[in-house]
Amino acid sequence: MDGRKTWWQNLGLDVVVFLCGFGLVLARLFIAVKAIVSIRELPASAYQIPKRIRQYVDMVLRRGQGE
Repeated sequence: MDGRKTWWQNLGLDVVVFLCGFGLVLARLFIAVKAIVSIRELPASAYQIPKRIRQYVDMVLRRGQGE
């Protein structure tokens, strides 16, 4: 053996690598879609800004206006 592989051995490895890569892309796509869809199931309170943050933002905006 001279270390060279036959064409069918290379093809077999190429198919395995392609299937693993394609499977990874599909898995990541599934996770991204699932995350976006699950946002719809959050309660309305998840979208409310906490009072302390709102107060801080108001304070910063008032300083920017020169009071």
